[in-house]
Amino acid sequence: MPRIGLTKNSPFVRPQVIIALGSVALKYLLSPNARITKDRGQWFTTKYGIPAIATYHPGLSPPAYRQRSGESQLGSIL
Repeated sequence: MPRIGLTKNSPFVRPQVIIALGSVALKYLLSPNARITKDRGQWFTTKYGIPAIATYHPGLSPPAYRQRSGESQLGSIL
């Protein structure tokens, strides 16, 4: 969720959990010094008091993950 949407709508929308997709979301919700490679998969509490977990953004995943998923998709086509 974009920063402006999260801050503007937070009085109305109270999610039980946030899944931060990628480093931009992680840095906004946790800390500017957060690193997706280090903090991925670890639960934390956002500055809004909402439990959250971060993972790689599906469109910008690490090269090894893209290669594996591409190979498995190709294998299922053949």
